[in-house]
Amino acid sequence: MADAHDRVSKTLRLGALALVLALAACGGPGSPTLTVDVIGSGSGSIVSSPAGIDCGPTCRAAFPSGQTVTLEAQPASGSVFTGWSGCSAASGDTCTLTMTGSRTVTASFTELGSIGGTIVFPGDVVGPTPTLFRDTVEVDTPPLRAAAGEAEIVPGQVIVRFAPGVMRAATTLQAAGVSLALERSAAGGAFSVYRAAGITQAQTHDLVAVVAARPDVDAAFPNWILRTFKEPDDPFYAYQWHYPAINLPLAWNTEDGTTNDVVVAVLDTGVIEHPDLEPSLLPGYDFIDGDDDPNDPGGAGAFHGTHVAGTVAAATDNAAGVAGVSWGASVLPVRVLDGDGVGTTLSILDGIAWAAGLPTSDAGVATNPNPADVINLSLGGTLLGGCPVAFDAFFADVVELGIAIVAAAGNANVNAADTFPAHCSNVVAVGATGPEGTRAPYSNFGTTIDVMAPGGDISRTLTRGIQAFPAGVLSTTGAVEGGSLVATYAFYQGTSMAAPHAAGVMALMLSADPTLTPAQLVSRLGATAVPLSASACGRPSGAECGAGLIDAAAVLALDSGDPPPPPPPPPPSEPAAVPTYVVAFYCIAVGVDPCGDVDLDRSGESVVPTTSNEVPYTVAGLEPGTYLAVAWQDLNRNVVVDEGEPIGIHPNLISVGLGQSRTGITIVMTPWEPFGTSHTTVGGRTPERVASALQRWANER
Repeated sequence: MADAHDRVSKTLRLGALALVLALAACGGPGSPTLTVDVIGSGSGSIVSSPAGIDCGPTCRAAFPSGQTVTLEAQPASGSVFTGWSGCSAASGDTCTLTMTGSRTVTASFTELGSIGGTIVFPGDVVGPTPTLFRDTVEVDTPPLRAAAGEAEIVPGQVIVRFAPGVMRAATTLQAAGVSLALERSAAGGAFSVYRAAGITQAQTHDLVAVVAARPDVDAAFPNWILRTFKEPDDPFYAYQWHYPAINLPLAWNTEDGTTNDVVVAVLDTGVIEHPDLEPSLLPGYDFIDGDDDPNDPGGAGAFHGTHVAGTVAAATDNAAGVAGVSWGASVLPVRVLDGDGVGTTLSILDGIAWAAGLPTSDAGVATNPNPADVINLSLGGTLLGGCPVAFDAFFADVVELGIAIVAAAGNANVNAADTFPAHCSNVVAVGATGPEGTRAPYSNFGTTIDVMAPGGDISRTLTRGIQAFPAGVLSTTGAVEGGSLVATYAFYQGTSMAAPHAAGVMALMLSADPTLTPAQLVSRLGATAVPLSASACGRPSGAECGAGLIDAAAVLALDSGDPPPPPPPPPPSEPAAVPTYVVAFYCIAVGVDPCGDVDLDRSGESVVPTTSNEVPYTVAGLEPGTYLAVAWQDLNRNVVVDEGEPIGIHPNLISVGLGQSRTGITIVMTPWEPFGTSHTTVGGRTPERVASALQRWANER
């Protein structure tokens, strides 16, 4: 018992001694107090010697009078220390002072800069300026961008469908005190186009509502701006995994598309002179420039129409290039989107009417002598509130002519109920699957979807032999080499790539039986499709992926009397995830070149998941300086920058100040030297130089 009492007494004495020592070190009662305040947009902590201060953003401690205290600033990640105030002496991140009385010291931390924006994966579309109405829309105005949930429109233009019995459109309309002048009729006279000068998009929406309420008007709409949905990149039939995915090799044994003539109209960005397309092309029309040359000019649209046309009917069994879904279909190119993949409602309506063989309202536009059997619309836009009744009626009139209309369901990973024109009841909405036969991560979904078809997924790779390649849809496209256009091939991804698979299979069906109606085509595609489970659809119900993945062999076997064909085979290899990196290289000036070299220690990086065709990114923690923003997708995950791997280079150097966030930096990715061709120099920096910097970065990562 005595031993226990002694131990307690000893413990109390040691505790009292520790308290005395602490008071001696930090100052006893009445000692001056040091207060440290941390300010600024950044964050960090302060520690002192002798000990006592270890805090942020505010703390205080007492020190003996006359004690010299040294403070050290320690910035948090993403911040930088920017200065002291209240010190006796300061040097860098160190502050020294003598406690002659209570003192207050301020430490300032500032957040480092950042670069953020959007990565556009190979084949997707950027750029919104419409071309068709350059005479009435200022070319040098900033691109039109819709507010969240609001579709983009051409300001001041109103599309009117007059009530039955109204014999002719008036030359002017009055609505809400605004005068609208008749510009022209559209879509073979089904609609009239009016314009009010000098009004905004919001005012146009209000004006449309007033016009629609007139007793002589059946319906009125703004001229919505539509865009392509799209895409990825690389070579030849052995790499076209997407054809076995829908049982095409087996289907070709039944019908390869050469039995009867079938015309598929591709309403898109036009086509280039490509040796794999020339045998199938019919004379088309350009509703962007208003002439009979539907040439695809390239641009941010990345030869989208050329890629779509190749999937439908690239020359096949000709010992060159890629195969098309139909070996014998004719492609009717109708240019309704500009080089950036942007068009308007009017260009689409006029293009559909012309493709259908209807007379157009524009003087000098001859009626199409080769009316389409199938119309492919790998384009669309968000349009809330469902398909306008008047537009759906127009589509119904086209379908009544025996023409099937196929449209991409959209690439935003949202319900397709708000995607025009895919959500119209007389249009076949096609969603996209990836190499595993599941819904692609970008594909829209919902009960609006009719069927699914391969659209690719460039966040995955497949392997043939020892070569890894992107799991996108491979088809015809173009590239610029030394300032000249070169016909080539590329992997794209998107529901834009899924739609021509469905249109091509319809062409096979019509080649086998030209009497099939559009309703029968759709019914048979759905009846033979392979349903997707809820898990494969990535939704609560597999019904949100429509009838499922189309099966070309099964649909062609319906009337053959043969037993049902086996299901499509599995992918050629297990798809693997692909990392995508964004690097902000810190530039070092060399001579007159402001980015002649890069400092890897001061560069920043971010790893971006590929969840859609366009994904946001942010590279934070950047010191003040000039940066080069680069994106790279390591397809085969070998940490080597290989030819054919997508690389994106922002064309301009980016200046970042302290605490400055630079946003809206778009990086468009394209394959680096696909098939041995050379890239155009980007912003004075060739891809070879950028690839070299990337490789240095990858080696040190």
